[in-house]
Amino acid sequence: MSPPPVTVSPERVLTAATTIVRKKGLPALSCRAVADELGCSVAPIYRIYASMDALTEATLTHIFSHLVAYMTKPYVPSALRSAGIGIVLFARDEPNFYRALFLERHGVAKMVLDLLGRLEAAAATTPGIGDVTAERRSVLVLDLWLYTHGLASMASASLVANLDEAWVAEKLQRVGAVLIGATLATAEVRPMALVDPSPRKARRRPK
Repeated sequence: MSPPPVTVSPERVLTAATTIVRKKGLPALSCRAVADELGCSVAPIYRIYASMDALTEATLTHIFSHLVAYMTKPYVPSALRSAGIGIVLFARDEPNFYRALFLERHGVAKMVLDLLGRLEAAAATTPGIGDVTAERRSVLVLDLWLYTHGLASMASASLVANLDEAWVAEKLQRVGAVLIGATLATAEVRPMALVDPSPRKARRRPK
C-alpha cells in the first residue's frame, strides 16, 4: 500500500522553515531543505511561496514575532528596559534567529526600523523620557539600541558567561542611565542615517 500523501499547508511550510533556521541558521534555508523537512517535493512549496525571497521574508516575519514576544514580557516595571532585556535574552535563547534577523543578510533596515519603532513607543511611556522632543527621544532610543544590539550579538555568539536576566537588567539599567543623562544634557543631538542595501536609500532617524 502506498503511503498517504503529504498534506502541505502554508502553516506547515512556515513551521518547517522556522525549524531549519533555528537549528542550522538562515544560510541553510532553501525550498529543497523545507521539502526534505516535510517529506515532499519542492512543487507544493513553490505553489505556496512563489519564490525563495517570499519564503525567506515570511520566515523572518514569523521569527520577528518571536522576538516581539520576548520584548513585550514585563521583566521589570519599565517597558523600555524590559524590551531591551527581551532582545538580549532572545539572542541568548535563539542565537540563529537573532543572527538571521540582524546579522546574516542584506536589507535588515526594515526589521531594525520596526524594532526601533517599538522601542520608541515604549520610551514614550517612560518617565523622564516621554516628555522630551520626538527627535531627542529617537536619538536616545537609537543609542540604547546600539548598546543592546552589541550585547545581544555577543549573547548570540555565546561570548558572555552566565548571562541571565538579572545580569542583563543590571547592565541595561546602568548603561541606560548614563545614555539618558548624556542625551538629555546635550544641547544638540545628531540623528543617524540607516542604510537599506536593497533600495540603495538611506533613511534618517528621525526624519
